[in-house]
Amino acid sequence: MYMHGAPEQRANVGASVGALPGPDQRPSSLATPDLLALGLFSPTPHANIEALIDGPSGSVQQPPLHGGARAGQKRAAPPHADGGGEADLPPARKISRRRISVETLRALRDALALNRRLNVAAWARMNDLNVQTITGYVYQGELTPEARNRLDRGDEKTPRRRKVVNVDVLRALRDALALDRGLNVAEWARANHLHPRTMKNYVFEGALTQEAQHRLERGGVKTPHRRKVGRDDLRALRDALALNKGLNVAAWARMNGLQPRTVQSYVFEGALLPRVENQLDLAGGKAPSHRKVGVDVLRALRDALALDRELNVAEWARERHYHSRTIENYVHNGALTPEAQSRLDPVDGKAPRLRNMETSDLRNLRDALALDSDLDVTAWAHANHLHARTVKNNVLEGKLTPEAQKRLDPRRAMEKRRVDVLQALSDALSLDPGLNVAEWARENDLHPRTIVHNVSNGALTPEAQNQLDVANGKPRRFRWVGADDLRNLDAALAVDRGLNVVKWAWAHGLNGHTIRAFVRNGKLTPEARKRLQNAGRQAVAT
Repeated sequence: MYMHGAPEQRANVGASVGALPGPDQRPSSLATPDLLALGLFSPTPHANIEALIDGPSGSVQQPPLHGGARAGQKRAAPPHADGGGEADLPPARKISRRRISVETLRALRDALALNRRLNVAAWARMNDLNVQTITGYVYQGELTPEARNRLDRGDEKTPRRRKVVNVDVLRALRDALALDRGLNVAEWARANHLHPRTMKNYVFEGALTQEAQHRLERGGVKTPHRRKVGRDDLRALRDALALNKGLNVAAWARMNGLQPRTVQSYVFEGALLPRVENQLDLAGGKAPSHRKVGVDVLRALRDALALDRELNVAEWARERHYHSRTIENYVHNGALTPEAQSRLDPVDGKAPRLRNMETSDLRNLRDALALDSDLDVTAWAHANHLHARTVKNNVLEGKLTPEAQKRLDPRRAMEKRRVDVLQALSDALSLDPGLNVAEWARENDLHPRTIVHNVSNGALTPEAQNQLDVANGKPRRFRWVGADDLRNLDAALAVDRGLNVVKWAWAHGLNGHTIRAFVRNGKLTPEARKRLQNAGRQAVAT
């Protein structure tokens, strides 16, 4: 049954909406700017519009606003209709968003011109447009420069944004930065019709970047951002290092359009690496600048040092095309190092001076470090005919490294570590019986589950306490499990198969882990029964 006010409602709605399109007409894609600004162009659900427009006696029905796409869909019944409700609503349809065209941007520009406080998100929804995309085109009540630039291209005007950043632009930017190091580069770019993000890439810490400076110096001739290092680059680098050993290699690389990190990897202490020198020599048809150090070289070096203990080793190496640092590493106090001499001994028919480090050497080293934490490890190694580098690798801060400790006595090291952990845990529990043991374990880089097994009722378990007592020289808390203990356990299990075996063991002065190993499914294991039988036979035999 319709209400009496329906005809008037229909007339008012028709007047406010205006003449709806006929069957042979299509609605415009976007409303007029006036309606856009006022927010009257709204895709109100068709069911509501038709319910308002169509009266009970309307013989001519208006077509739906969006064509016949919804012609076959069931219209929503009024809330007061019989059997009405959500069951009669049409199924939800997927809203397709139109692409943002130049016409859309013009309509948005006109709407913003009428109302700078326009609800852009609501405007986008009214026009079936993606809200996030549309809001990205608006900033402070106006179209963004990027959106205006797109409109200019659509209107065949000169774009507001210039894609090409030439030398004149860089000079102007350099001059602006010279006047104001705190220049707002984005605002400067917009004022000069340039893209802000592009211009920001040319500025770092209030000045032009090295790449921008190089473009200016080259007169705008743009070189590849980074090119591979060639032989000519290496030769130029060698010449530059010969003139200035303190050369800033990274700056030199940027100046020449090379990757700084790559160029730096070719230089060490103001000179090219030996392998790089050799590559250049081989490319030029020369013999390699630096040769490998063989036994003959070491023998010649030994003879030269025998004649002159003050020999300039670096100069001697360069004269013979060897790398000076490599040769210097073979000399110590005017003589060959034991490592170098050890290489010569087998060739001369002698036993090697240096031998491999063994466990006994680690023990001796540990004892020496215990007496003197500032021990000269190199001298100690040479005195014991060991490689100095090998010995140094086993020492850290005046003590053996953890790896060396494990190698020396792996079982003892593990046992000591366990005792230290239990002692620390015991101290923590004595201060706080309600300690969160799992959290304590994580804070100390320990496995929580392993540590939790050692705690019961705010204290160490008897097994854990027994380990501490033995480590501290105290008598054991637990005695060995005998046949009588197994018989008593069997009798207790017969009475109560759900017996707490660990607590039973503690009550009888036995190790809970040991007793638990003798029980399975509320009974003694076959091994425990066999042990009882053997004990009975021995008793009968005696």
